[in-house]
Amino acid sequence: MNDNNLIIKIENLSHAYGAQQKTIPIIENFSLDIQMGRVTVLIGPSGCGKSTLARLIAGFEKPDGGSILMHGKTVRGPSPERLVVFQESALFLWMSTLKNISFGPDSRGESSPGAENIVQKMLEKVGLNSFSKKFPSQLSGGMQRRAELARALVNGPKVMILDEPFRGLDAMSKALMQQHFIRLMANSLISCIFITSDIDEAVLLADQIVITTNKPLKVAAKFDVTIQKPRSTKKLVESDEANKLKFQALEVLHKEAMKSFASGSKAAEDFLRAYSIRNN
Repeated sequence: MNDNNLIIKIENLSHAYGAQQKTIPIIENFSLDIQMGRVTVLIGPSGCGKSTLARLIAGFEKPDGGSILMHGKTVRGPSPERLVVFQESALFLWMSTLKNISFGPDSRGESSPGAENIVQKMLEKVGLNSFSKKFPSQLSGGMQRRAELARALVNGPKVMILDEPFRGLDAMSKALMQQHFIRLMANSLISCIFITSDIDEAVLLADQIVITTNKPLKVAAKFDVTIQKPRSTKKLVESDEANKLKFQALEVLHKEAMKSFASGSKAAEDFLRAYSIRNN
């Protein structure tokens, strides 16, 4: 791929928690290129260090070794160019939907009619125009996720890091959020790093799937997803290409889950049980 499209370059990244002899390696020699305008989906065993990687890319923590470059410059801290949508809702409970979404521009003193117009358009884009005065407690889980996405997008980031953003939603809400995400990202130049533990979600959304190892985190395999967009769950069920890709990815995931299982991981046990059902 053309290096001119490269926006994030992660090279030989390493990170550990703990002190002195009690350090636990979380990430080890992890390297990955993120291309402009593409959705890169990270999928791997639960607890393998994907969320730690997200925090490092966002600049919330500094790596112990290696480098993270954005447009050739070292990431040294948080930036509005790189925004995170977390697993848990981070909406301010005392703010309305409108105020939550406009928090970024408001905090930067951008109160011009132009900025307000961008916020209003974003409300309409995520289907929350009728709920602009509602508080987070008055919104459904899916609506809260849409508000989270809108709050990130209204800042015009170049990179969005989404850490299992639809986790915990019921099946119908999750499917609706996936379609909202597909529409929001259509023809967008925003680069997305999307973390999930759902292989069907990965194939639905990704331009590239990166499967990670059991802890310490490394790249186990990479797959380009060339299935035509926009995609739908129904079309993917009937797609030989999608099913072949899922089978290949599951084979790699199964090997990594076996390593987690050997170390006593409950998440790996759950994955292996689901894998057995899927392949019977």
